[in-house]
Amino acid sequence: MKNHILVIALLLLSIPALSQTPGVTADELIDPAFENNDVVLETRVGNFGVYSNNIKLSPKEVKDIMVSNPDALAEYNRALNYRTAYWVVGLPSAFVFGWSIADLINGRGDAVLISVGTAGTALGVIMGVLAQKKEKSAVVLYNSGMGSPSLSQLTFGSTSSGIGLSYRF
Repeated sequence: MKNHILVIALLLLSIPALSQTPGVTADELIDPAFENNDVVLETRVGNFGVYSNNIKLSPKEVKDIMVSNPDALAEYNRALNYRTAYWVVGLPSAFVFGWSIADLINGRGDAVLISVGTAGTALGVIMGVLAQKKEKSAVVLYNSGMGSPSLSQLTFGSTSSGIGLSYRF
């Protein structure tokens, strides 16, 4: 009984981790500070998704933005395929693995389920890592084709001759 309560509590605690921020259209992300109204994209470690101006974009919005760079779009589509494999194989397998371990603790364990859960979880982790790498390489490809931003920046900090102001243009 205690194990069932523990599993239910862990499930309820993991639900907020699956929530996402509301999407914003690509038109709202256009920053006039960049030439040709390009959007700078970024990825974050340990988190699926592409961000622009600290706003998480939906896959459709990312595809709409990356249309101008076919190589980046193809790489992003590969990342989406790996991410789908992660969700379909990895997460259910992790649940089976965890449930089997709980049954093993209670003396009703099944070695076949533990083996299947372990293999599926390992495959899911591999797919998740590959998805993040492909997503990041797609963003790097897209951003490298944009050119550099036309911003000037004044910063205060240490310079080669001491402490002072630094102006980049």
